[in-house]
Amino acid sequence: REQGADAGVDRSLATVHRAQERWADYLDDVLRALDDPGPGQAPPVSWALRSLEEISAEPTMAGKVEPAVRKVVKDNSERAELRILLADQLLRSGDESAALTEVVEADRASGADGQLITEFAEELEVQGKTTLAETALRRAAAEVNTDPARMAAWTRLGELAGRNRNPRVQVEAWQGIVALAPKSPEALAALQSLAHAQLYDLHDHAAALLTLQKLEANPAIGDRKGDLYLPMAECQLRLEQFDEALTTLERLKGSKADAESQAEGAFLVAEIHFYRGQFDEAQPAYQMVAETFTRTRKTNDAVGRYLQIARAKDQKDTEALKAYARMEQFQRMADTTATWTAAVDLATTFAASDLAADGLIRQAEILRARPGKSEEAIFLCARAADEHPKARSAAYALAVMGDICLKDLVDRKRALAAYERLLDEYPQNLLSAEVRRT
Repeated sequence: REQGADAGVDRSLATVHRAQERWADYLDDVLRALDDPGPGQAPPVSWALRSLEEISAEPTMAGKVEPAVRKVVKDNSERAELRILLADQLLRSGDESAALTEVVEADRASGADGQLITEFAEELEVQGKTTLAETALRRAAAEVNTDPARMAAWTRLGELAGRNRNPRVQVEAWQGIVALAPKSPEALAALQSLAHAQLYDLHDHAAALLTLQKLEANPAIGDRKGDLYLPMAECQLRLEQFDEALTTLERLKGSKADAESQAEGAFLVAEIHFYRGQFDEAQPAYQMVAETFTRTRKTNDAVGRYLQIARAKDQKDTEALKAYARMEQFQRMADTTATWTAAVDLATTFAASDLAADGLIRQAEILRARPGKSEEAIFLCARAADEHPKARSAAYALAVMGDICLKDLVDRKRALAAYERLLDEYPQNLLSAEVRRT
């Protein structure tokens, strides 16, 4: 080495010292290879990363590797790639923020335009450090100098957040894409994904509606405009803008949306009347869905609602049905507090009605999602089945009881008792057929 040999000598020595478990000498070999790779040679960064990982794992070398690497980086400040080695050491010591700073500085110094930061983020994801990986990609989007590189960073961030099931970060990424190139095909796709996340993941209905309205105004949406009206109406419904929702659904009828979307829209029109207690308007609307869209998923739902209204009218139970409809509306709006209040009101104010069973079951379902509330949920289901055996939901109450006992409490004996009661008392119910199959 003293006679001018290149870094290959240091790597050969490193192999010998590693075999002899002379860890301090092994570290010196690695550092020399980095400090002086030889004329015209690039530092062997990948090899050094693997070697330093191995050395750092030795208890006798704890605390010695990082200072040594820091000195090499300081002495070779013009070699930006060496900062990656320091970042790796900082990451191992738990200083994630400092590690990311080193990578960002390396990217700037080398003119990599975000490439080093992106590669670092990919390695972080492999290591399971997904939150830091998202932060790194966010920094990459801020650091790059070209629009294509920034678009790539936002796209990678959106994909990573999707794998992590992190809708808030996905929203940030899609907003970045839209702001960067609002008229691009990527922005159009980002807006559609953004609206879906705002509506169904974040339940930010006002923001989702605004995004959908931006999409509607975008000429590039073309014939796909009809695909926007159903989620727009859903947002308006959840914001209790009933008249606006009905207007939007009228636009859906005149669009080129497919049959399933048209059926969903027609059913939602009926549902809005149902939620408002307008049963005389809702019943023929459900009938229209059942007769017009016979090959869609909404046919059976429409028939069920039609018969539910007819039964309430026959039994002069429409006030209880209005209370039930309010509960259903809040459930659709994903408002758990309002759903609970409406369910309690239905079960207590209309205790004599068989619809009270639905209020008891809905309370049970809400309690089931809370830790330690399984027994209370079972009690409410039992009340529904005991107090309202002729209710259309009585069989469902027993099925929920069995499911809670089996899956939540792992009590097979009680689950079997609930299922046997379901089979004995409601043998013709579809739930009984399902229990027999399983």
